[in-house]
Amino acid sequence: MTLLARKLKEGVEVRILFDDFGNISNDRPIRRKHLREMRELGFKINPYDPMQFPWINHAFHRDHRKVAVVDGQTAFIGGINVADYYVTGLPGVGDWRDMHLRIEGPAANVIQRNFITMWNAETKERINAADYCLAHTTYADGVPVAIVNDHPHHSNGDILDAYLWLIGEAKREIKIVTPYFLPPPSIRRALAHAVERGVDVQILISAKGDIALTPEGSKRMGYKLTKRGVNVFLFNGGFHHSKVMSIDDDCCMIGSANLESRSLFYDHEQNAIVVDSTLVNDFVEIYERDKLDSDTLTRKLYKKTSPWKRFVGHLAVFLRPVL
Repeated sequence: MTLLARKLKEGVEVRILFDDFGNISNDRPIRRKHLREMRELGFKINPYDPMQFPWINHAFHRDHRKVAVVDGQTAFIGGINVADYYVTGLPGVGDWRDMHLRIEGPAANVIQRNFITMWNAETKERINAADYCLAHTTYADGVPVAIVNDHPHHSNGDILDAYLWLIGEAKREIKIVTPYFLPPPSIRRALAHAVERGVDVQILISAKGDIALTPEGSKRMGYKLTKRGVNVFLFNGGFHHSKVMSIDDDCCMIGSANLESRSLFYDHEQNAIVVDSTLVNDFVEIYERDKLDSDTLTRKLYKKTSPWKRFVGHLAVFLRPVL
């Protein structure tokens, strides 16, 4: 925040949108006094869907995106939140692990326009996107990038369609990292069909988590897919909050969407699809290192799970449409 305040003094305009429901559940939420202090400094900061009575109605559609755009030409997208526990970790969970992507070129304009659309809707301002988006004629370094944006009231399901299309296009290998693995039936069928085509499907999920039920539910769902030939790994090096999928050796998708119903059907999400073998190679190197700190989910390992945790896993799978 100190750095942003310094940029304000240099004349840089700073606009921040944050999800109010998610903020309330944070360990250090932004309070009204913080908003007042930041606005007095010159920050333009607003909550998405401010919490009001009866409160519960705000839980259904959240803005789960984690993006930043600088000068209309450089964007950052991925799974990283702005929170201290990304540096310090969480008791009982450990260090936080996540991935973000830097994008330059026309795709940054798409992310900027999506932000401005949301800003105008929430603040009732009428900012002209053309004033904030720079003109580009080519992709950065010639790398094709597509931005997939889910809006629960207009375009919800685009990211799910992207997952299904990419999985269906895989010829050799699929690698997935996701913190919460409670996918809808369509994703499970697509992964099983990929295995039947001879594709090596690997999924890395966290052995621990920050939300009740989800670790055991993810383990249960992963174990069910191992019976279809999917290789599942339980990461033990902290909490892996990354949301990344690579296809073969040339395509990668990274963003905010988890492989679970809330992300795929209810929330505002944003993913980037990048066709670039260098990026995929970098991701695969990280993935393989993380596998060294993981356990392979086998029948023997799953059966070591206590009856209570297995029950919790069954319950989470049953409740997956609302988790």
